[in-house]
Amino acid sequence: MDAVNLPDELQPGFLGVGEVAQPRMEEQDGCKAQTDRSLVTFLSGPSYYTKVTFWQLPCLCGPSSSIEHEELRRVLAAVPKEIRAEDCIEGVTKYFAVLMNMLKTTECSESLGGARGPGAAAPKPLSLVLERVPAPMLRRRFLDTSKTFRSILASLTCSSSSSALCSVLSCLATLLRKLVPWNKLVMRQAYQHLLSFTLHAEPQVQKAAQCGISSILFEVVSPAYRRAVRVTVKFCAQEIRRAGGTREATAILDVLTLLHDLLPRLPGATMSIYCETLLHVMTLGQMLVMESAMQIFHFLFSAQSSHTCLPVELNVQIIEALYDYLPSESNLQPTVTWLDVMERAHIHLGRLQMELCWRHLPRLFAATMTLFLLPHPQVPSVAAKTLKMLLNKCVVPHMANLGLISTSASGPAASLCEMFRAVEDGLTYQYRKVRAPVLQVLQVFFKVCGKQGHPIMRKCLKTLCKLRLSLDFSDVTELDKAVGAAVSAMGPEVLLEAVPLGIKSREEILDFSRSWLLPVLQDHIRSARLGFFIHYFLPLAAALKGRAMKLAQDRMMLKSKIYNKLEGQVWSLLPMFCRCPTDVVNSFGRLAHTLGMTLSERPDLHLTVCQALCTLITKGCQTAAERAEVSHFAKYFLPILFIMYRQPNNNRAHQHTVLDTIRTYLTITDQQMVCRFLQDAGKMLLWRDPHIVEFTRLSNLDLVMAMIPYADEPTLSTLYHTIQRFLQVLGVCETAAMLLVKMGQAFLCFGPTPQEAMQRFLYLVSPGLRGSVSMINCTVLVLTRLLFNFKEHLGPDEMEHLLRSVCLLLGFRTRRVVKAVLGFLRATLLLLDDRLLAPHIPAVLEALQDLPGITKRHFRAKLKFIRNHCRRLQYPSAARTQGGLHVQERQRRREGQSAGPLRLLRPQQRHTQQEGEGEDAGTLQGADEGSPARHPGWAQTPPHS
Repeated sequence: MDAVNLPDELQPGFLGVGEVAQPRMEEQDGCKAQTDRSLVTFLSGPSYYTKVTFWQLPCLCGPSSSIEHEELRRVLAAVPKEIRAEDCIEGVTKYFAVLMNMLKTTECSESLGGARGPGAAAPKPLSLVLERVPAPMLRRRFLDTSKTFRSILASLTCSSSSSALCSVLSCLATLLRKLVPWNKLVMRQAYQHLLSFTLHAEPQVQKAAQCGISSILFEVVSPAYRRAVRVTVKFCAQEIRRAGGTREATAILDVLTLLHDLLPRLPGATMSIYCETLLHVMTLGQMLVMESAMQIFHFLFSAQSSHTCLPVELNVQIIEALYDYLPSESNLQPTVTWLDVMERAHIHLGRLQMELCWRHLPRLFAATMTLFLLPHPQVPSVAAKTLKMLLNKCVVPHMANLGLISTSASGPAASLCEMFRAVEDGLTYQYRKVRAPVLQVLQVFFKVCGKQGHPIMRKCLKTLCKLRLSLDFSDVTELDKAVGAAVSAMGPEVLLEAVPLGIKSREEILDFSRSWLLPVLQDHIRSARLGFFIHYFLPLAAALKGRAMKLAQDRMMLKSKIYNKLEGQVWSLLPMFCRCPTDVVNSFGRLAHTLGMTLSERPDLHLTVCQALCTLITKGCQTAAERAEVSHFAKYFLPILFIMYRQPNNNRAHQHTVLDTIRTYLTITDQQMVCRFLQDAGKMLLWRDPHIVEFTRLSNLDLVMAMIPYADEPTLSTLYHTIQRFLQVLGVCETAAMLLVKMGQAFLCFGPTPQEAMQRFLYLVSPGLRGSVSMINCTVLVLTRLLFNFKEHLGPDEMEHLLRSVCLLLGFRTRRVVKAVLGFLRATLLLLDDRLLAPHIPAVLEALQDLPGITKRHFRAKLKFIRNHCRRLQYPSAARTQGGLHVQERQRRREGQSAGPLRLLRPQQRHTQQEGEGEDAGTLQGADEGSPARHPGWAQTPPHS
């Protein structure tokens, strides 16, 4: 199976030893034949087993002039020869023995390091062979093998060839990984020897040793490797202390790089020792060392270690110790790193024990707020991001467990008070340059803790309103967002209790300093009480309106407009209060009378009230009791809305809003009430009063269309006979047709199946085909519209009845009727399935054939389209019904067109034409391939008079 994944050059039989490639035919003419030696590929030496075993080596991926690759090829060619010389079978064991012998023949470091001799390239293929050698054999040969590897490593330590050294390190790591457990002292000594190369001067050697250590510690999960972990940590701690005494930052960084990924996997006891070592290293004052240690701590807390790896006590100790390493004001990047580490440390502590995390959060909030005052502009934004992340990750999951928070609270609530006071201090004068990030933190604080913590936040809300009125305050947008978050979390009642609007209707000086709260309330009110709007904002709106009218009477129009504007802003809060209110059942009854009076008497507030009703029905009625309460007042609101919609002097935008409100209210209205409204609207359609304008008739039809989906079948049947006569009125044709479509959709709901419901509906529509010319024309147009909307519910029987009835109407000499019938046939051909239409094509073509000549000329474009589609559906029938080639030629001559030059037919074409004359005389044989044939139906059209 390994050979399947190899490229073509590595497949057996591709070009073996001694094979000669055959020259191509195009090279034989001008080129000299090549010799066998020149055609032997770079893989000619190794055997097939060698190619399969070592296909990962780069020297087997293609020809190369590298000296190292040449040596590898020599080794791979020499191994099978030596095995065959001993009369043995190629296998992993023999390859391992031969390659080890090659290594033993290496006498000095120059042979390996200088890439000369067979042993110089042996470590690379040996590392692949070791993966397949059985573990018992490696255990028996471990002393000899490890001794060879260690002697070679000792000889290559000072060599300039890092490639051979990396290969030997890989062999040693593979050997140690496969021997589980390490029951001999020599194995642990070999591991320590491998550890020593993690501090090598060459970066490639360091990386190879670190990869070997990682493969030993992480790739194989076994309790036997705990000893290796302890050995590794002990080695690193010793090296760190040794390098710390001499202040060698390079050696410390090398050790920290080794243990960057190892730290989250250490057991608890070993983790404590290593963390203490890291903190000791940070005291040396080396900038790079401190940065690397901080990154390791960040990785440790981000890895989501378990309780056994990182105990709660150790987590707390690290947090408390890191406060001693808070960078100075001049260091930007260490400060950012410190904030990231502390953020991750507290989040990790919160996952382990939340109460202990909340106990340490106030100190971090206080320390972070001091960093806002640093001169670096990046630090405040990073600090604000840290505080927001802590609020979302550590505070939000446990806010539901807290009750109402007061200033005298204890436990976690007291910690929350301390955190908020630390952030609230950011509104003081010394933080004036960084108020934007402080306001962002307050916004998150209000959003997260505002529902339970509003008693401790009232003072902050007052401070924010005072800042909003300051002359030198520029962060208006951030402050409005923070106050809006408080409104969303606490509700408008809490905000207005802490910061009243201060709008009075008797003020002579128009100084409404807190009127900016009205737009903020409008954008952020959620889940408020309708009762609060009733007793707080409705009296205020009435007082403002009275003051505006009084000022208008006194000819003070400017002040009057100001009060009218304020009243409009107050009323604009009503749709927001209707979004998920909490007291619909208890408060809507008190509000309904006021809203009805406003709709009747205040045209300027129609849009606001209609929007409030739509919002309340769609987003406020979540329970059956709430829907029943709002539905109870349908008999009060719907007649008012009907009267508003029928008024011709209304704005068009207002008309659409009122109609949308009616449709929304009908969704929760009782069906019997809807039927009564629909019967009244149907009676109004029968009025013949000359004073009723056309706009009122059309408005009544719109209202009828809106109510049809919610009526029952008897009411719809009665309404149909009323609507039928309006199909003859030109002004309401389109609206009446739309009304019939709505009725068809309602019939589908009555069942029992859609096909039977549509059959009953067509039974009501079909009698129009026996009426006057106008009635027939309108009925055919309605049938076309119904076909477009309900084609999937029409069966074969219904289609046969419709096509037979409509085709009979082609005998009318009235062009209006014929035009409508041709439109119906065209829609039928485009919309319905071909298999459903195929049996009816002969009848349609026969009806088209009987059309008078003058009618054919008038509708020749429509007829051409229909006949082309019929010929596509059922070509033999179309050909037998239409005229022949000589009839078309005679017709073309009568129209004054030249017949064009005759073309000589080939024998094969002439034979085809003779065969086709019997079956299809109407086909133009011998016409140009690219020119369209003339339609056969024109052949029987009389010439123009």
